Amino acid sequence: MNRETSDLIEQMIQDRRQIHRRPKLGWTEFETTSFVANRLEYLGIEYKLGVDFLDKASIQGRDEKDVERAIERALEHGVSQSFIEKTGGYTGISGILDTGRPGPTIAIRADLDAVPVQESSAEEHEAVKGNYVSEIPGVMHACGHDAHTSILLAVAEWAVRNKEHLVGKYKFIFQPAEEGVRGGLAVANGGIFDDVDEILCFHVGSECKLGEVGICEGGYLATTKLNVVSRALRPMPDQIRRPGRAHCWLPAMRQL
Repeated sequence: MNRETSDLIEQMIQDRRQIHRRPKLGWTEFETTSFVANRLEYLGIEYKLGVDFLDKASIQGRDEKDVERAIERALEHGVSQSFIEKTGGYTGISGILDTGRPGPTIAIRADLDAVPVQESSAEEHEAVKGNYVSEIPGVMHACGHDAHTSILLAVAEWAVRNKEHLVGKYKFIFQPAEEGVRGGLAVANGGIFDDVDEILCFHVGSECKLGEVGICEGGYLATTKLNVVSRALRPMPDQIRRPGRAHCWLPAMRQL
């Protein structure tokens, strides 16, 4: 392993642990977005914030009160007021690296958000031993998005270091609100992929051993959800006598 690789691996570890300490649920990842923005600026990579590339009409599951509380926490933990103002109240960030040479446009995508899980405080828990356990009660990076963000930051730095050997353009997309399928459509419909030739996505998983990378063409740890809206109808006389019939559609819907 050469020095460049070992340095990036150590950086990924440290970045992942720092992000792990401050997990944020979907649409509230202001601290993580700021962390990524600071690194991209350091690398000299221009970027767009979510407010500039999200299709707001496609946003799902965004609670304004949660967003307001998250902004307050971000300000308390060092995120500048000027950066918050730049976000326009929306998380997510995309870096763009142009090599200056003709070639394809490649997008590489990671996700920012955590999940509503209480992290273990047991002494044998790795994050406890390593002093990077979640500081946010009831919220944890239990799905690996802290690792994803750290990996993509390392990829971006590698690309900058090796820019003279690359062609085309690279987009490093840090998606907000992946959990619950709430942010993907807003990113996809915002136009950021319109000029992209190839999209690379990834997810840590248990099917590969340490040092292995698995490649698949289809979805991996991916999901699609369906929104169902029901309207209450005036029950018929027979349903009043036997109310169970009025709800007979529920078992069928659960099978979808």
